This record gives sequence, C-alpha cells and structure tokens, in this order.
Amino acid sequence: GRKAVSGPNLYTEFNANAESGREWGLAISATPGVLGSFRDYQYPNLNFYFHEGYIKIGYRRAEILYGRTSVRFGDAKHGNLIFAGAGKPLDVIQFTLRPHVVGSPLSFMGPFMFQTFLAQGGESPFVRNARIWAVALGVRPFSFFELALIELFQFGGAGREQIEGRDYLNMLFYSQNPELVAKRHGSLSTHLGIWGPSKFLKLYQQFFFRDRIGS
Repeated sequence: GRKAVSGPNLYTEFNANAESGREWGLAISATPGVLGSFRDYQYPNLNFYFHEGYIKIGYRRAEILYGRTSVRFGDAKHGNLIFAGAGKPLDVIQFTLRPHVVGSPLSFMGPFMFQTFLAQGGESPFVRNARIWAVALGVRPFSFFELALIELFQFGGAGREQIEGRDYLNMLFYSQNPELVAKRHGSLSTHLGIWGPSKFLKLYQQFFFRDRIGS
C-alpha cells in the first residue's frame, strides 16, 4: 500500500499509541511516515504520508474500531494470519469480540472470537471503490487446536449494483440467489492450527475458496 518510485526507496515510519481505561477503554493509534527516494537515480525527493490511524473503543472483550488500518484475521489466539499486516490499509469500521469462553451448551468450543468489518476497497485493478464486508469466527476447543472461518463479500463500486438492506441477511448464509450473486462476489477462507508441546511449534493450513471476488 506504500507508493514507490523508480530508483532507491527508503521508508521511515513512526507509530504512536495511547490508551486508557479498565472495564471501558479508549485507544488511539497513528502511523505517519516519510519516503526518501532517488527518482530515476537522478532526483532526490521526500514524500510525507499517513499510513495508518484509528480510534478504538472497548468494553470488556468487545471492541469497535474506526479508521484506516491493515485488515487482519486469523485464529482465536493471535488473529494475525490470512490477511497479514503488510496488506494495504483500508478505511474500516470493525466490531471484534476478543477470545471469550461462553457457558453451556457451547462451552465445549473453548475460547471463541468473532469479528465483522465493513471496508472501503478504494482503488482496484478490478472494481473501483467497491466495499468489502467480512464475517469471521474462530474457536479453540482444545489448548492445542484452533479453527477459524471468514466469509468475505465484495459489492458495489463503479459500474455495479448496490446492495440493499435485505441483502445483508442473505449474505450471512452465503445465499446463491441469482439476483444477489449479480450484486456481489463472495469467498470463504479457513484456518486450522495445531500447537506442539509447550506451544513451541505450530502447524497450520489456510485455504481460500474463491468465487470470482474482484473479477
């Protein structure tokens, strides 16, 4: 997501974070940067940019985030796989329920996490200004076993039909209604992780089942 020029590029970024609270909490983060370059090996130049920045409000294990950030999703423990932090930052509004154990009859799932976010896709070689909606669920039924699913939907954008209110519920169930399929493209990702002794080693797989998203 960072711009570059033809020639040497040197990036320097600064990250500042502030947070406060106990049961209720507030966090603010900003990541400005500067690009020093030698364009075409002839012209020195400095460009200042704003890479990430967001405000987050939390209550116990629930968090609401608004701002520009790299989208991350993974298992119920770390939440940093599938979409790595090196991805292009997106303008998002995001709700996260951090790993939490529920009572019977779902206690067998162990800690679970839930996340949903709506992001503005911005410029794209496929569909400009499309939106992305994600719904994610991760569980850890055993200390050594983790499973997570994420469903992604791309809709709207230049030259495409907009999603109506009633369509959102249908997307939750991955509906294949012909009218809905014409409005959006969807895909499903999975994560399965197994930890070794004392969590020294972790083996995991991730599959991305693509259904024309972005085409």
